Amino acid sequence: MKINASIRCFLILVLSMLGWSLSNSIRSDAQLAPMAKPSSARVNPTSIKQGVAQQQVSITLPDLITLVLQGNRTLRNQSLQRLVQRQELRAAEQKFDPRITPALSVGVAQSLSSASISGDLDTPFGVSGGLAGRSRRTAVIRGAAVGASLLTPVGTNLGLIVDPLSDGQPLSFRISQPLMRGSGAAVNQASVNQARLVDSKDQLLLREQTIDTITTSMIQYTALIQAQEAVRIQEMALERRRRQLEILQALVKAGRRAPVELFDTERAIADAERDLIVAQNLLAQTNTNILNLIGTDQSLQFVASGETVQKLFQTALQQMQRYDLERLIQTAYQIRPDYLRAQLDIDIQKINRLVAKDNLRWQLDVQVNGNLGDFSQGTVGLVATKTFPEPFLEINRVQSEVGFQQAENSLAQVRETIRNDVTTRLGDVRSNLARVQAARQATENAQRQLEADRVRFSRGIGGVSIFQVISQEQNLVDAQNAQLLAEIAFLNSSVELERTVGMTLESWKVQIENSPVLKEGQDRPTSVKK
Repeated sequence: MKINASIRCFLILVLSMLGWSLSNSIRSDAQLAPMAKPSSARVNPTSIKQGVAQQQVSITLPDLITLVLQGNRTLRNQSLQRLVQRQELRAAEQKFDPRITPALSVGVAQSLSSASISGDLDTPFGVSGGLAGRSRRTAVIRGAAVGASLLTPVGTNLGLIVDPLSDGQPLSFRISQPLMRGSGAAVNQASVNQARLVDSKDQLLLREQTIDTITTSMIQYTALIQAQEAVRIQEMALERRRRQLEILQALVKAGRRAPVELFDTERAIADAERDLIVAQNLLAQTNTNILNLIGTDQSLQFVASGETVQKLFQTALQQMQRYDLERLIQTAYQIRPDYLRAQLDIDIQKINRLVAKDNLRWQLDVQVNGNLGDFSQGTVGLVATKTFPEPFLEINRVQSEVGFQQAENSLAQVRETIRNDVTTRLGDVRSNLARVQAARQATENAQRQLEADRVRFSRGIGGVSIFQVISQEQNLVDAQNAQLLAEIAFLNSSVELERTVGMTLESWKVQIENSPVLKEGQDRPTSVKK
């Protein structure tokens, strides 16, 4: 039976359409059957650690910061160290408080005496023919005294001893007033002022470490966002390539494409599965980093909130529009912890220089001593002392001068560093924002180009090969990853700018104001709730 050409064309068209529609359910080719199924090496994206059941926890950035501030052991150790530092300050501030020293004593005293009885004085040693006698006497000695001393801010040293069991002089006192070395409020209060400055430096150090910890938490959170998005991008790429394989299989069965074209698509699927596994492993490592940062070994899988991501980006964008370079630099001079600590170092070195110069002077004191009782007496005099040589005192003076100059140089260095760092960080934020805009445009272009090539390939027009479609698919994945990296870089540069200026705590004050780490008066930080 003969069939004319028009009927033959019609049958070919019908068969190709049937092959297209039934390609999702028909898998008769044994070689292509395994590629139509998901790869057995694919990691389940709902579980970060293979073989371990993990509880998914949706976490926002404020929640993460709160958990880190409460559970980070490095920060907790530093806050515990503040207990000792505050105690040291209280001890230093008690320098001018009265000191009471009670003294109680009890003892036994024994005396031994000898005497000659009926001896011959003319014999040698006067004991010949005589009898020597010895006597013992035992007495109980008791003592009860109370001593009191007081140092005044101008250097006056007062001492008082009360001994009610003393014979005749139950009360004695001593007054000493320096006239040269150790005289004056500035010298005597130097140690107290220095302790207060050191305590302020310790507070600033804790503040700086808290800022660094918060910054690390924010960067880890953006890393979690990046890892999650990287997994999503690779999953979408794998799904698109599998759909492309199904379409190509239908075309091969319809006779419109050669079977050899399946090889490139199969290879592309294998590459996508490999890239997905790499992305999922990176997500697992990022999750582990967050667990370590918090300080817990619970089997938790953190999931960054999509709303939080958008909010972070919009907040960073709004802040960037308000940033002014000179205003940021001046703000850093006012609140940045390392700059404030450098200023305190200068004040500490000034005190060291004052004390070192004072120690080179003569020790000239007015001393008053007296006893009150049955036989009262008192003395007043001047006592001048000086040890020669005293090379270490001169060395201390030179060290204090050098330390003061070094502190001034350090402050100038920090000041220059702040200006340079703030300028650089602000430039990074602006350039990363431009990078985001360019990356988004590139992603849109890659998406449109891929769709156009897929349509031309499916219709068999324009000479588009499967290799070109795969290349465009990879270009889209690269563009999406580049956009993701640009957005994360913009967020991280905003975080680094806040740390450089020192305004991280101010930016997150509402969320972390109740953190035990930031409460200076709390004796013990709260542990992580597990």
